[in-house]
Formats: sequence, C-alpha cells, structure tokens
Amino acid sequence: GTAYRYIGESARAVEFLSQAAILYMDQRVQQPLSSANALSALAVVYSNNKYPVSKAEAAALEALRLREEFAEPDSLPIADAMNTLAIVRQSQDRFDEAESLLMQSLAIRKRLAGAESKQVASNLHNLARNYHLSGKDTDKAIIYLQQALDIKRKRGGERDPDFEVSQGDMGKILRDSRKWEQAYDVLSSNLA
Repeated sequence: GTAYRYIGESARAVEFLSQAAILYMDQRVQQPLSSANALSALAVVYSNNKYPVSKAEAAALEALRLREEFAEPDSLPIADAMNTLAIVRQSQDRFDEAESLLMQSLAIRKRLAGAESKQVASNLHNLARNYHLSGKDTDKAIIYLQQALDIKRKRGGERDPDFEVSQGDMGKILRDSRKWEQAYDVLSSNLA
C-alpha cells in the first residue's frame, strides 16, 4: 500500500492499506502497532487526495489511539501519530491544533531521535508548512524550513529527494512572501 502511495496510485494505496490495517488487527495476527502504521499511511493518502476529510481524521485518530494503547508513552510511535494527525488537521484548516500536535511531536522526536534526525527534519518541514498554509507567520515558516534543510543537507546531501522537496517548498514560501530574489535563487538551485 505504501508503494502505491508514493507513486500516486491513491485508490490502490487505500485498498491495500485498509486491508493491512484490518489484517494486523486480526486475532491470529495481533499486530496493533503495524495496524497503526497502516492507518497513519491511510490518513495521509486520504488527506492528500479527493477523499472525505472525515476518513482521514478517523484513520489518524484510530492510529493515535492504538499507539497510545500499545506503545510506550511519549515514544516515537506516539510522535509519529501526532505528526500524522497534524497533517490531517492542516487539511481541515485547523492550523492551531496542527501546530500544537507538531510542537509536541517535535519535542518527543528531538529527545528520542536526536536534534539532527530525519524525523526532526520532517517535523520541522511540517511546522513550516503549517505556518505557510495558515498565513500566520511566514517568517517562522522560513526559519523552520531552513532548519529542516540544514539537517537534510547534512544527512543526505543536496541531491537527496527529501532535501529537494524541502528546497522546492522553501522557494514557494519565499515566492509567496514576495521575497522574489531569494525565491529565484532557491528555485534555480533546485533545478541545477
């Protein structure tokens, strides 16, 4: 299901991720954290496509519930579920709730995975996205996204796909903030 998600085959992703979530909860399998992973991926597919947002919310909330029940408190699985629910909240224009979830998730990830981890970079990128989408504070969006870029550059280099996505988003934020020259420089270097 996740492979279909990454190549944009959302209908197939929904089909397989839904089946996986059910299978992992079967009494013979009993893998609730694996079910939570499938539900989180399903929530992201729902929130990024033409599905009712209620489906994304239901999947994200169930993933968080399972992780709270079966994972350690304040663990990386809990932080991951908070991050997923924040993405859903962004798709609902509930930016304050998304920000709160992202801040909680960021604190857990920094403490457990390290300040220079891929998880922290992803969280910072999502925070930047939240500030940009809300129109609340583009300066904060730029700061958080620059921090994510710095981590991604150190971890994977400038040709890493995650770095390139973040750099493209930085160009969009700068463009939308009317910082034309900076946007041009960032977007030009992304094409090089």
